[in-house]
Amino acid sequence: MYCLNCGKMLLDGGRFCPGCGTPLHETVPEKPAVRYSKPSQLAKPRKKHPVLIVFFLLIIGIGFLVVSQYIKENKSDKKPPLKTYDYGAFTIDLPDNMEEGHNYFDLGNDTVNFNQDIKKNNPGLTAEEYAKEMEASFKTNNAVSDVKRSGTILTYTSKDIAGLPVETMCSFYTSGDNVIMITLSGRKGNESYFRELLDTVKIK
Repeated sequence: MYCLNCGKMLLDGGRFCPGCGTPLHETVPEKPAVRYSKPSQLAKPRKKHPVLIVFFLLIIGIGFLVVSQYIKENKSDKKPPLKTYDYGAFTIDLPDNMEEGHNYFDLGNDTVNFNQDIKKNNPGLTAEEYAKEMEASFKTNNAVSDVKRSGTILTYTSKDIAGLPVETMCSFYTSGDNVIMITLSGRKGNESYFRELLDTVKIK
C-alpha cells in the first residue's frame, strides 16, 4: 500500500503514513505485478506442409491434362458435314468447309489436301494396273516410305517442309480413255476417314 499524499510505502498495521501522517484510509492499493509470458508459452507459428502443397498441385495438373485431352479428342471426333463436289468426270463427297477454288479442308486439328488429276490412259491400263505402276514408281522414290497398295488404293508416307510426317492416299479410276487419280493427304491417323470419302466417288 502507498500513501496518496506522499507516495511512501505504508507499513502493515499502521494507522498513519510514517512520511506525512496521512490517515491510512486515504491510500491506494498496491500496484499489480506485471507478468510476462515465457518464450515457450508464446503461440508457435503453424508449420507448412510441403507434401500437401505438392499433392494439391499435382491433382490440379492432372485435372488440367485430362480436360485438355478430352477437349482435343472431342474436337477431333467431330467431322464436318459433307457436300457433293462435281469435277466433270466424277463427283465426290467432301467436307463442306472446303472453300470454292481451294483444294484443302479442315478436319479437326488437321488440314487435309485434296487433289485430282485426269490423264490420258494411252496404254489402256485398268485402274488396278495403273496403281501397280505408280506403286513401283513410288518405291524407287527416296522421298517417300511405307508404300502400300490394296487394289486401286495406294498409300505412302512423306514429310512436309517442317519435317513432320504426312500420310497420302491415292485412288485410281478408269473412265473411257482417261485415268483419274484422286489424292488425299494429311496427318497420320486419317486413313479410315479417307477411305470413307473415296467410297463416295462416282465416275460419270
